[in-house]
Amino acid sequence: MNKTKLQYLTSMLSLFLLGSCLTDNLDESEILDENALIGEWRLSSLVVSEKEEVFQNGIPSTTIISADSFLHDYTLIFTEDMFSTLGGYSYRIDNESNGENLSSQEFSIANISNQGTYTIDLDDVSFGADLYEFNFDGDEAIEFDQTISAKFAFSENSDRLTLTQERVVSTFINANSVNVTDKSVSVWLRVERDLACEDAIASTNTAQIAYDNAATSTLQALCNALKTALANQIVICGDTNNELQARIDALGDCM
Repeated sequence: MNKTKLQYLTSMLSLFLLGSCLTDNLDESEILDENALIGEWRLSSLVVSEKEEVFQNGIPSTTIISADSFLHDYTLIFTEDMFSTLGGYSYRIDNESNGENLSSQEFSIANISNQGTYTIDLDDVSFGADLYEFNFDGDEAIEFDQTISAKFAFSENSDRLTLTQERVVSTFINANSVNVTDKSVSVWLRVERDLACEDAIASTNTAQIAYDNAATSTLQALCNALKTALANQIVICGDTNNELQARIDALGDCM
């Protein structure tokens, strides 16, 4: 498979992550409690795959693109109606065609800072902003003005959160039957409040240093990142004297 094809399928994985309304069967040992979402979660694993089967004259040809994360420093924070993400991770993209491993490449992405609303419908949670980001050969994945929707479930003691997506699409291209199966599973571990507060303070300090030393071209983005870090610290640690909120107000619109 050539590089252009791999880039195309990687973009399709990004579309799947950013915009699909998906279903999956949950393990019966896991429980559902939407209130248990509130708090801070640290990414433990993220596996995404796209399997494309093309049937030409009854003969199948199969391509599988998969992304597997590692070296995680990525957190997801829920309040009652808002969520935010902060940090980064590394990931490996594997490209397989008809059982043959064609390539494996590793990438890293840092300084992710997203926030938005979320809604819950039974065991589905829909996010109003990007939950994951992927780059390919230094190019940012295509962004879509859609929401990600996934099944959620907790372990018995609610210290592990699993978000699961699956979509199967069947179509015809040039009279050939094409089946595409997209899947993603992310696992998040709950961060205890004391440790979460320490992490939040550290993230705010890092964001403040980056902002204080920002070049003009990155000033707005780093200002927004600092506001997100301060807001997260308020949620996790509290803000008894309103000092953190005052710092957010002083940053204004980051223009």
